[in-house]
Amino acid sequence: MSSAHRIPSPNDKLADDLFRVGAVKFGAFSLRAHRANPSLPLSPYYFDCRAVGHPKKPGPVPAALVTRIAMAMECLVADAGVKKIDCLAAVPHGAIPYAGHLALFLEGDPPTVRLAKRENDDGTTTVHDVDGDA
Repeated sequence: MSSAHRIPSPNDKLADDLFRVGAVKFGAFSLRAHRANPSLPLSPYYFDCRAVGHPKKPGPVPAALVTRIAMAMECLVADAGVKKIDCLAAVPHGAIPYAGHLALFLEGDPPTVRLAKRENDDGTTTVHDVDGDA
């Protein structure tokens, strides 16, 4: 079947909606990797998937779209044949809403581990579990 006659998937609409809200941008973007290596080529695209309720810098993705993204992630987990997830850990702060929503769709409603960055004396950073001592 040619791509012109392909049946659209729900994720096609999801991609369109991410573009519509401004989460997908095209141009020339300097990314975090450029801080350490400024000679890297600029990225031709940028994904800003921070939720509207982001605590430090609100993004363009409304809550309903966060839910749909989490549902699509659950489908990917199922398609990969993952049978059990003990817990989810999210990159602070942007991925926290996604992990929380994804947990709701997974069997057993696994807990979400809250992570945070810790600045070390030597100038490096370490990610640790806020609720534990990892």
